[in-house]
Amino acid sequence: MDMVDEAPKRFQPALEVSGAWLPSACEGLGSLANPQVQFQTQRRTHLNCELLTSIEGKEVLEVWVLGHGRWGARRLGLSHVITSVRSNLGGALAWGGMNFELEVPADEVVTVLLTRSWPLLLEGEASTSAAAKAASTASAGAEGGPRFLLRLMPSSPLTRGPELLKQRA
Repeated sequence: MDMVDEAPKRFQPALEVSGAWLPSACEGLGSLANPQVQFQTQRRTHLNCELLTSIEGKEVLEVWVLGHGRWGARRLGLSHVITSVRSNLGGALAWGGMNFELEVPADEVVTVLLTRSWPLLLEGEASTSAAAKAASTASAGAEGGPRFLLRLMPSSPLTRGPELLKQRA
């Protein structure tokens, strides 16, 4: 029998969305108050995704990918979950991140929810959520919170997006 090599997947150019977490609006892991990015697929699409962020101390990043969205509307519940990914980051102030892959159905409005824990101090020091947010905000810059970059590499062109939805403060 002849072995048939599967053709490698060819990806479109990377699409990037950048922004910042607004400490006054974010409520930690699993909260819908965090940044949301939307895009719409044209046909079934394989995505390579990369999330990069500024980190301080030990943090947890979560990405929730939700289907059956309505274009331009923020999600109000964690329903129609396509996938979720969690990563523990740690170290001095730096950039860190996570990579993941998924397949999205055709003609789907997808919302990507980017959540993070606020820094936990090293060496077992106790910290309140407000103090951790204040420390993270002080090191983050003009937009009021830690920065992020979400890079999407789809296997086929997207119909719309990606677009960062306005975060409510």
